Amino acid sequence: MKKMNRIKKIKKFFLLTFACLAAFLCGCERVSETGADLPQAGESAPAGEVNVPENNGENVFEPPYHTENTDEKSAQRVTLMFGGDVTLSDFFNDKIKEFGYDYPLGDVAPLLENADISFFNLETSVGTGGSTRKPEGYGFRSPPENLNALMSSGVDFVTCANNHILDFGTDVFQQTMTNLGHSGIAFGGIGNNIQEAAGLTVLERNEISVGFLSFSAVIPFSDWKAGENSPGLAPLTSDNVNYVLGRISESRALCDLLVINVHWGAEYTYTPNDFQKTNAHKMIDAGADIIVGHHPHVLQGIEFYNGRPIFYSIGNFLFFKKDDSAGETALFRAVFDGNGNFVEGDFVPMYINACATNPAEGDRRTLIINSLQKRSEGMNSHITDDCKYYGK
Repeated sequence: MKKMNRIKKIKKFFLLTFACLAAFLCGCERVSETGADLPQAGESAPAGEVNVPENNGENVFEPPYHTENTDEKSAQRVTLMFGGDVTLSDFFNDKIKEFGYDYPLGDVAPLLENADISFFNLETSVGTGGSTRKPEGYGFRSPPENLNALMSSGVDFVTCANNHILDFGTDVFQQTMTNLGHSGIAFGGIGNNIQEAAGLTVLERNEISVGFLSFSAVIPFSDWKAGENSPGLAPLTSDNVNYVLGRISESRALCDLLVINVHWGAEYTYTPNDFQKTNAHKMIDAGADIIVGHHPHVLQGIEFYNGRPIFYSIGNFLFFKKDDSAGETALFRAVFDGNGNFVEGDFVPMYINACATNPAEGDRRTLIINSLQKRSEGMNSHITDDCKYYGK
């Protein structure tokens, strides 16, 4: 079923891309296959988005509560699979042009077939034109058609709250939202205002509603932060922690399972800093069921806090690497019941090479497992030699 959905998505995206190009060349209005207006440039169209009420920034959230726990929900299961930073630009774009859309994640796609929902951190703008304020080589912009590499692999959701999503300005940022909307890949963490950017995206699988919130603590320029009437990303700063916690608490009542994606931490460090640890615990206390972090470009440890997993950094997944350590990563699986309780988890050690991500083998596989074990010491978790993880 998931494979058939991917085929339909790709066909639709190609048709939409061709229709948009034809409309541009001919000066026509853009219409969907059903005759309804497609999102115009700058309109965000993430699937299933639910915006929760505005929070005034005060620490007024109530103790966390889940949707009503039932024995029936305890028997239900939903499987998440997720990886870290992904770009489809520069050298990765060159490889896609040479070998096709299946090249970068071709060995990952069969693994994602076993997931109900798969998600990654999309660390690139997606569009054409624009200019960057970043130093040369540090601004990422991927061609819209390269989203087919994610669609053909079965990616369901991408978090976009990161320090590269606005690399080429607000026009390309608006294109990014429109292109993701056309692709059918749900997204979060960005929007035309703070209500959209910090809004909840809900996907339903197996009668379990899975909600996603995304935030970034890494903000290159202050005007990247979404405002009341300005587009941008959903920020996490020392000044707005209570706002973020309020969003989490409010969103918890709107879904069975709440996933928080956070872009934070220091690059190329194997240990989470105090900001990460303190706020991860606060987020769990506010109602999060799982926290998935990225930005350091390397794997950091897995912690279990009050029975819920915290992935401080899941490293790169399809991204530039300055050394082998930055290419040593993993694809994680987490199974939850319908009440949002963690059931089981495991991972597949992966390695990025020649702009493609593949399962790691031999000594490199063992090294990744051992590294994750060492970095998780003292975090109330256990990482087994056969790639399982659970709380102590």
